[in-house]
Amino acid sequence: AGLTLKVKDEFHSVKIPSIGQANLRPFQNADLIARDPAYGEIVCFCERVSRGEIRDAFAATQTAPHATSHTAPQTAPQTAPIPAPNLDGLRRRTRAMQGRCQGFNCHAALEKELTTKDTAEQEVPQEHKGKNFVELSGLGGKKSAEVLIVGAGPAGLAAAIELKKQGVRDVLVVDREAEAGGMPRFCDHVGFGRADLRRFLSGPRYAEVYRARAEQAGVEILTSTTVDSLPPSPSPLGRGEHITPPLSRGERELTVNYTSPNGLGEIEARAVLLATGVRERPRAARLIPGARPQGVFTTGSLQRFVREQLPVGKRAVIVGAELVSLSALMTLYQAGVKCVGMVTEHPRHQIYFPYLPMKWVLADVLTRTPMMTEARVTNIVGQKRVEGVEIAVGRIDNPAYEQIECDTVIFTGDWIPEHELARVGGLEMDGGTRGPVVDGAFRTSRVGVFAAGNLLRGAATADQCAIEGISAGRQIARFLQDDRWPQSPRKIRVEAPLNWVCPNVIDPLESGHFQFQSQEFRKHVQVQIVQGEVVLAQRPFHLLVNEIMKFPGDWTKKVDPKGKEVWIKVVE
Repeated sequence: AGLTLKVKDEFHSVKIPSIGQANLRPFQNADLIARDPAYGEIVCFCERVSRGEIRDAFAATQTAPHATSHTAPQTAPQTAPIPAPNLDGLRRRTRAMQGRCQGFNCHAALEKELTTKDTAEQEVPQEHKGKNFVELSGLGGKKSAEVLIVGAGPAGLAAAIELKKQGVRDVLVVDREAEAGGMPRFCDHVGFGRADLRRFLSGPRYAEVYRARAEQAGVEILTSTTVDSLPPSPSPLGRGEHITPPLSRGERELTVNYTSPNGLGEIEARAVLLATGVRERPRAARLIPGARPQGVFTTGSLQRFVREQLPVGKRAVIVGAELVSLSALMTLYQAGVKCVGMVTEHPRHQIYFPYLPMKWVLADVLTRTPMMTEARVTNIVGQKRVEGVEIAVGRIDNPAYEQIECDTVIFTGDWIPEHELARVGGLEMDGGTRGPVVDGAFRTSRVGVFAAGNLLRGAATADQCAIEGISAGRQIARFLQDDRWPQSPRKIRVEAPLNWVCPNVIDPLESGHFQFQSQEFRKHVQVQIVQGEVVLAQRPFHLLVNEIMKFPGDWTKKVDPKGKEVWIKVVE
């Protein structure tokens, strides 16, 4: 346009704050929560959107501009000109479903609010109430415990039960959900409990067993309690050589902040176990183009919809062909939804023994679901509602395109650990697992903070997570006795086609198994542990995609602490 552009001599950059950082959010306002506990009940965990804000958006009211301090006065809600007519309107007003998980956790709850317009406080089922289970109101003020466990899924509950068996008296478990038990609560099909309980149970029954065992053991469980932060600790960090002398009482205390319908507060503990679980990568993060029509789910949001008896659709396409995809197929079958295809980019499905017979029965016989291999969803068709998906089949550089008519798309797998609290707490993270860096004793890079379960590396089965929780409980009990923590980490790294290894820090005193995962199918290969030119260990493997494989850790004592980096790699 004939304009000459040049850099200003005095330019002051403007940093736009993230939503909720410029002013006090409702979940941070103790006075507002005291007047109305709905503002302390978090529904959208990613964006910290409370039930009170959702209620206001649907009821054509909005809270007054938020105060800048907990003690500043707040006026009553004011009438807003336009209420939210649907979920898209709710997104724009509150940012619900706009966070990392894109509705993995809150989609069903928001749809139920939209359908029923029920703003009454949700109750914990009668059978789950008891002296050790706090109702929806959570807790308020300050509290202390020997061990704080964040997450009441299989790993968290199993760790709490084991800590009680080890003689730890004061164990506190907190969970942001209104009910303990984790994701198995929504998986209303068999397949849970094989490795830990030695029997096959449905997901809800499996969760009920662990809740009952925790209550019997005297574990205190607080629901609807969202841990907001894990502040920096004054304790020294690191691994490798034991700290001497042991930490003092003041140094070993860890403090976390929380929000609940009963107010804000702090919890002090000598040790913290993070067992916050995992979520699936949503459609937006997979960069699949198209509009934002209704009918797009992850397995987690689908199962929550079915549990709440909300409508799903009539014809579905499942993206993925691994164990959790089979869980999605079971859920669709129970809901009366026909699955018209499972799509995987790999040359074959990734469902292995002992679960393969379930695939034969459900996918091949009962539902006769077609399996499309080496195929990718490249577009979602539809505006208000899904009308179909575009599929690219074959080589990436020369694919053939097909279109499948459907009104529902289920994205499965492609796991991401729920690691926000770990990151905010300053824990060192691993780029492969996307979870905290841990050693064989589940110790993270911060003294007193442990991590276990699917937070470490994506989705293992619930029973495997429970077994990890038991091991973590034993390690925490040992830590409480000696207050010692190793320093000077020696990491182990992976080479393609491997995705990650866990544990990802070597501790010569812990010689358990190292888990790893491959991004390619390969037969008759050797997996080696090497340090420089020295091969520390070697074993034959058939590499499988989306399968957790294990390498014994008896080689860890051979590692030279002053030598080169340790790698796990594949040799043909």
